[in-house]
Parts: sequence; C-alpha cells; structure tokens
Amino acid sequence: MRKIINNFLYSLSGNIFSKILSFLVVAFITRTFGSEIFGQYNIATAEYSYFSMFALFGLDAYGLFLMAKADTHERKIEIFKDIFSVKTIIGILVAVILVIYAFLIPNSHKFTVVFVGVLAFQGVDCLWVFNSFQDMKVSAYKGVVTAIGYAGLVLVFYLLNLKHVIFLLLAYTLPILLYNLYAVARLKKQYKLVLGFSKPHIFSYLKNGFPYMASGIFAGINMNIDIIIMGYTISASEIGYYSADYKIVSEFVTLSGVLFVPFYLVFIEKFNKGEYEYVNRITGYLKTVIICGMLPCTIVGIIYGGEILQLLFGKEYVQGRTALAILMIYAFLVYYREIYGYTLTAAGKQFIYMRIVALSASFNIITNLILIPHYGINAAAVTTLISECINFCCMRYVMVKKVGLKVKNYRLIRTVIPLVALVVCLLLARNMKIYFIVAIAVALLVYAILLVLCKVFEKEIIKNITSRNLNE
Repeated sequence: MRKIINNFLYSLSGNIFSKILSFLVVAFITRTFGSEIFGQYNIATAEYSYFSMFALFGLDAYGLFLMAKADTHERKIEIFKDIFSVKTIIGILVAVILVIYAFLIPNSHKFTVVFVGVLAFQGVDCLWVFNSFQDMKVSAYKGVVTAIGYAGLVLVFYLLNLKHVIFLLLAYTLPILLYNLYAVARLKKQYKLVLGFSKPHIFSYLKNGFPYMASGIFAGINMNIDIIIMGYTISASEIGYYSADYKIVSEFVTLSGVLFVPFYLVFIEKFNKGEYEYVNRITGYLKTVIICGMLPCTIVGIIYGGEILQLLFGKEYVQGRTALAILMIYAFLVYYREIYGYTLTAAGKQFIYMRIVALSASFNIITNLILIPHYGINAAAVTTLISECINFCCMRYVMVKKVGLKVKNYRLIRTVIPLVALVVCLLLARNMKIYFIVAIAVALLVYAILLVLCKVFEKEIIKNITSRNLNE
C-alpha cells in the first residue's frame, strides 16, 4: 500500500514539474527558433523514436515482466546482466544503421544522426530495473533533471546565437546520457547490481522481447508516423503547427503512465493468482478517475484550443486549433483504452496486444499516405483518432470476452452534473467574451465544487485503490 502511494506521488510530482518546464521550453523555442526549425526538430525526434524502439527491442518491458516473476535476488542479477548484454549489442547495431541511413540514404533527414550516442549506450538505461523493484522515484527524478538540463542548454545555445536544429537535439540528448550514468551508479549502491556482460540466450530474449518491441513500434506509428510522412509531403512550418498541437496532447498521454504504471506489477501478480476481482474493482476506480480528470481537459481543449495555442506558442500556431480539438478527444480515449491495454499485457497476452496495434498501425499508415498530401494536419489528427478507436474496441473485446475482465462502475452517474455544468460555464463565458484563462479557472472551480457536493470521491476510494488485497 505504501509503495503504491509513494510511486504514484513520485510519478505525479515528477511528471507535472517536467511537463510544465517542457511546455515553457517549447513555448520559448517556437517563438525564438521559429516554426521551421521546430518542425525539423520534431521530425528528427519522431524518427529517433523508431530507431530507439528497435534498439530496446522490447527488452525493458520483458525484463520488467521477468523481474516480477523472479523469486531470488540472484535470479534478478542474472536477468539484469542478460538484458544489459543484449541491449548493448542491439543498440550498437542500430546506431550503425542510423549512421548509414543519415549519410547514405538520399533525401534522409540527417539531423537524426545526433541520437547515435544515445542508441550506442542504450544498455546503460536501467530505469526499468528500479521500476521492477517498485522504486519509481528514480524515473521521476530523471524527468525533472533532464527537463532542467534541456531547458538550461536551450537557453545557453540561444544566448550564443546557435539557432540550429542540431543544437536543440544536443540539448535533448546530453542530459539523458548523463542521467543514465548516474542511475547505473545508484543501482550499484542501492541494489548491489553491477553492469556486466553475460552469455545470454540472445535469441530467446529477442523472441520474447519481440512482441513488446513490435507493439511499441505499432503504437508509435499511431502516435507520430504522421509527422514523418508530413516531412516528405508538406512544409516544415505546417509540421511545426501540428507538433505544437501534439506537444500539448503528448504531455497528457505520457501522464497516463503515472496512473497505470504503479499498478502494472500488481496486476501481473493478481492475474497469475487468478484474483480477477481485485483487478475488476481497481480498474473501475481508475475509470472514474479518468473520466473526472481527463474528460474536463478534453472539453477545455476543444472549446478554447485556439486561445491556448496562441498563449503557449504564438499567434501563428492558432492554425492548428482544429487538429488540436480532434487530438484532445484522442488523448481522452488513450486513457480509457489503457485500462484494457495494461491489463492485457499484465495477463500475459502480449502477442494479442501486438496484433491489435499492428492492425490499427496498418490503417494509420495507409490512410495517412492517402490523406495527408490533400488535407494536411487535420487528416493526420482524424486518422490518429480512428486508429485509437480500433485499439480500444479490439482490446476491450479481448479482455471482456476472452479473458473475463469485468471493469466495475464506480459512481459514474454522479459525474454527469459536474461535467454538464463545466460545459455550460465554458460556453457561456465564451459567448460573454470573458478572458479565457478566467473562464477556464472559474469553470473548473465550479466543476470541482460539484464533484465534492455530488460525493464522486470519498476517502474510501483512496483506501481501496492503494490496497493490494480485497480484505485490507
């Protein structure tokens, strides 16, 4: 119980701080470096995400799964060394491929080559080990430290008048490399785990890591393949507008891990023991939390998306307001879908998860290739939303019909009045031309008061969510 609470608080506070700072940095970049450089930066990071997934090969997720089942510290040491060895080999191979891609492939985006160092030293990224011990404060610290480092380097490069995409990418990568080295030292001190090469059954690890890797790639396709396709079909400035939209949305999406990751290892344990009632009950509580927390954000983004974009990134970026409204609906659906996504992998159904995201990713690629050249960023947003609908429907079907998950409802009816009041307040304020920040603040205050008055959440839910056993 204490671990779940601590992990949640560490993840929440670390993510909130890093997200706020990241927003400020992006707002600074869009105004000082320009939409074209910002677009090039996002193309490079999108391409890197795929090289990174191949370098990881799903081994962090598979290692986490093995650690949850390991019954001795000696076995955990063995798993750690095996994963490090395989990740190092694959990381170096992928780094070489990236160099070949950047310098030998015609019309490639050569700026992605900046990530070679991160890929080559992929093995030293050992945050998954801390997570396996349900010690997530190190991951939370990484978000904070790398965000501060990134902000500091961006400011330094700006003051030195080094306004080039390469320097933005260096500001992104250097803090990550340095923090990974710190995490290795801490792992040795805290858990007596030392980096070392072993002779793992490499093909066995690759075989078992493959569904995690493939699922990550297909999920990545649903999230950012549109930016890569745009890089060859529309202007860098338009990509900058879409990237600004996605910056807002991706911050919400990554926060979903704060809600689900602390429960993931517990879900694995409960599924192994056949204790489905615990999972049914906790996912029911999480569903209510998602509706009460994420749905208001989506509503605000739809109604005041243009004003938010202008405030954060500048008037030029208001051109992305329609795409932002669509992507905010997508973000809410991601949270709801993760109820079934996390439980699907926790139940050991990684290959089924992989097939589902492969289906949605295939749809995403085909429709983006057809529609983006004609309809631009709005088509990309619609395609992303439909792809997520495919994921949600398929994962829910498998978990309900094949696995037997029955997500309980927890006071959902009581959320209707606060949500309706939120929408009414926002629309009235917009019609009355009240400054949007004031309107959002007042509407959210009314919403929060009504949540309390309707007794949507009480102390009971906190106790039940953090309880590992039904009788606690």
